[in-house]
Amino acid sequence: MLPWRPKPGEIPAAPGVYRFTDAGGRILYVGKAVNLRQRLANYFQPLRSLHERTRHMVLSASKVEWTVVASDVEALQLEYTWIKEFSPPYNVKFRDDKSYPYMVVTLADEAPRVMVTRNHRIPGARYFGPYPKVWAVRETIDLMIKAFPIRTCSDGSYKRAMQTGRPCFPGQIGRCGGPCCCVPPSSMPSALPIRMAGSGRVSRSSGSRAGRRMRASRSRSGRVRPRPGWRMRSA
Repeated sequence: MLPWRPKPGEIPAAPGVYRFTDAGGRILYVGKAVNLRQRLANYFQPLRSLHERTRHMVLSASKVEWTVVASDVEALQLEYTWIKEFSPPYNVKFRDDKSYPYMVVTLADEAPRVMVTRNHRIPGARYFGPYPKVWAVRETIDLMIKAFPIRTCSDGSYKRAMQTGRPCFPGQIGRCGGPCCCVPPSSMPSALPIRMAGSGRVSRSSGSRAGRRMRASRSRSGRVRPRPGWRMRSA
């Protein structure tokens, strides 16, 4: 039995992100879970039943820590951010930025556009994600179109629609709510794109800030300090 194994009932049955660290404080592995208690229980099975790589990881670890978050979507985002920030040696997935898509709102455009992208360098854009599948982003966008008059068509379609006065094709089938569909840009509320972008729970920048705070806390004290609103525990 691992001497650092958490006590029964100590791990919460809630969504979150967990981290295995070694005696020197190095993060060995980061993972997410819809239910932390159930997920972490898998690591404390008899050692002979574990995959060789997993067995080596838990034997190299000296403790496990976890951070409770609001949802499994936030857990996915935070897991991704911390893997990119700390490069745990036992993590393989998420190493390639192109693996997972984001939803982005191009706030710098005259008529802000919401779209699926893997490009992380669009100037003045607000990012949400990552999402596990492209269809998950598209479903989110479909819901947002119903609540906000936001553009989804390409820049080329937008320019043609504004020049000809004819709605863009996505607008004709109810999949674009931008000015190319029906509303002049000058009549759209100026705060609308910001309000729309702020309606999401998780953004790429928030996870990045959390990672920077986590790294700074580790450099000062050797421990991870919690972000306000998160509940962090360690064993």
